[in-house]
Amino acid sequence: MNVAGSKVAVLGDMLGLGKQSAYWHRYIGNYLKKIPGLDALILVGQFARLMAVPALDGVKIIMVNDWSEAVKELEQLVKVDNSLVLVKASNG
Repeated sequence: MNVAGSKVAVLGDMLGLGKQSAYWHRYIGNYLKKIPGLDALILVGQFARLMAVPALDGVKIIMVNDWSEAVKELEQLVKVDNSLVLVKASNG
């Protein structure tokens, strides 16, 4: 996708995964390596931090405790029109 601004993913804890939670959070972290041109990753919560374990070369990783902190970080990162933001978490 042709995007003039930043490509940012905001990912939070995916609750409800049970005993496999750590595995799936790390899996998503590995999957993120395949996304071309990802500029920044904002991770919200304790399980989401596991997504940062794999090395994501050239991607700014920001870890926050809650969504209000994530919004503040996002406002600093996305200052140009035509940016792309992906937001994913559970309903918790």
